[in-house]
Amino acid sequence: MPGHIKALLLLSCVALIASCATAAQNTAPSSIELPARAVWDKPSSKVTRDGRAIAYAEYGAPNGIPVIFMHGGPGSRFEGAIFDKAAKQANVRIIAPDRPGLGESDMADEVSLRTTAEDVLFLAKQLELDRPVLMGWSGGGVPAVVTGGREPEAFAGVISLAGYTRLDREELEAMVPEPDQTAMQTMKKHPWRFRQFFRLTRFTARRLSGTYWRTLVRDASEPDKQVYATEGMREFLMTDQKESLRPGIDGIVADAKLSYAPDWGFETTTSCVRLHIYHGTDDTRVPLAFAKDLATRFPEANLHVIQDVGHMFPITHAEVLVARARELWETRDASCTSRP
Repeated sequence: MPGHIKALLLLSCVALIASCATAAQNTAPSSIELPARAVWDKPSSKVTRDGRAIAYAEYGAPNGIPVIFMHGGPGSRFEGAIFDKAAKQANVRIIAPDRPGLGESDMADEVSLRTTAEDVLFLAKQLELDRPVLMGWSGGGVPAVVTGGREPEAFAGVISLAGYTRLDREELEAMVPEPDQTAMQTMKKHPWRFRQFFRLTRFTARRLSGTYWRTLVRDASEPDKQVYATEGMREFLMTDQKESLRPGIDGIVADAKLSYAPDWGFETTTSCVRLHIYHGTDDTRVPLAFAKDLATRFPEANLHVIQDVGHMFPITHAEVLVARARELWETRDASCTSRP
């Protein structure tokens, strides 16, 4: 393969990462405080579905209001730790599962939005959760929205954080930024090359972590650069990436396709799921237009545009998001036409 093609593949694949990072040359906001490594780098808990392990981690208050957090892509259960402090203060319990083939969850024979929803429902049942709130960040946004949209009676509501919308129109596909645009088109036309993206991603994350980090941060917005300059952020994000990619590439290849799926398997305009959509004005990874489009698709959607933040705002706005989750759960018996 020509060298410039290899370079393109490398740059494309690593920039696909939703949990991005940036060069640590900027002054980090003083309000950011990452949890200690012992909080997130610990053995997972597991439930077994049809002989397949679904791994998850818990943060916040052990007996608090239940919230199932769906990580970015690539990503892992470690990401739920960003809510640990706020969740403890608000008496909220964060359950953060690894999706199939990522982290410590076994790969599934089929990975789709339908099977992802089934896994989440199974986990909620096994843990005896009372209508948990779903929260999904970046690559976890579409899985969370689809899971809640398909089964609104099973959940108190859904919170989408910097996620995609349903890419069922050409004009929406055209808004996908580069290099994700190239990756999406490659997935459709050359599946084998799509896999190459993630082979290179995994190799770089594991063997050339400095290169991986520098490539990830290159196109970050200024607000995100400040977040990534936080002490310990590189260690946290790179450990998360390596954990996600540790089992191999089958899981992340299948998981990446979820955000690009044009068919969600249900009619959004008739779903009574209560949906809160948060997006930053300075997000260079996922267009704000996606949040605006998503808000038009559900009758019970609420759009929250946050000024002067980028893709990583869940780290700086954890208290706000946890409070929204608590409010949704406390009003879980409200009708579909009642908005908290």
